[in-house]
Amino acid sequence: MVQAGAILMRNYAAGPGFLEGVEWKCRNNADILVEVDPSVTAPADAVCIVTGEVAESLPTAKHQLTLVCPNNSTFAPDWRTAVQNFAALQDKVSTGTDKRYFLIQVDSGGQTDMRMSSPIAEPRAKHLIAEAMLDQDTAQVSVPAEHQAAFDKFKLTHKVLPLRVYDTNDEPVLPEEVASKLKGALVEVYILMKHYYMGGGEVKFNTFMATIEQIIILRAALPKLPSPYRNPGRKGPFRPRRVESAAQKEGPKLLPSAQIDAGGPSTRSGGLRKNKPEDEGQGGSAQGRSEQKRRKVD
Repeated sequence: MVQAGAILMRNYAAGPGFLEGVEWKCRNNADILVEVDPSVTAPADAVCIVTGEVAESLPTAKHQLTLVCPNNSTFAPDWRTAVQNFAALQDKVSTGTDKRYFLIQVDSGGQTDMRMSSPIAEPRAKHLIAEAMLDQDTAQVSVPAEHQAAFDKFKLTHKVLPLRVYDTNDEPVLPEEVASKLKGALVEVYILMKHYYMGGGEVKFNTFMATIEQIIILRAALPKLPSPYRNPGRKGPFRPRRVESAAQKEGPKLLPSAQIDAGGPSTRSGGLRKNKPEDEGQGGSAQGRSEQKRRKVD
């Protein structure tokens, strides 16, 4: 249901009309991805939507995350389409072939991740003179005691920008819970795209920045089974269950009844046994043993 709705959303990166609905516009020495709208002279920035799975490793010092292809999800084909569309957009504006920092080629097999971030704070338009004038987002931030004095000065000149994350019920996630809630979760991320060409140095390359506007959790991270090796109540080492061979799984082979009636090999105790010499002849059959008993009686 969520995927069907996502396809219809404007600027959904895997949508059928995504590439036709956005374009690059030069602004302040950077290229900004904007919406195609011939009716206005200043088109709005394109807020692109992409669905992926958050990588397990999250930096603690800044709002940065890596999206990977969703595993066991109906969104996996959408991910591959979104990667192709973003690669096409990069090609349209790039100078040369060196494109960095957004689409990350993981291996030669074609796996591609997306790296995106969000600023932690921004300068205030007007500096504050008292903490009583602080906005709620900045006032709620707590820092270690050794950094409190520096932060008290910082928050008068800068405004804290929390990462906007919403859970599966569309409820805001508390800042202190963001990292634990995001790791491994299937999310819908809203991003702004910006491009710079770094051509002033000896090495020339294209820089692409994906800035996070908001994140919606579509599915919480799947729970992990506890490791039997790290069970605190274990008194001895853990040894995995032995793997049975094909012969052990089949068990002992039973001989056909016709072969047993004909005096074939015995299957007693699960093994094959040849008839002993003393079993052969008259003493080796029921009829022979009965004949011996009659002779003794006579």
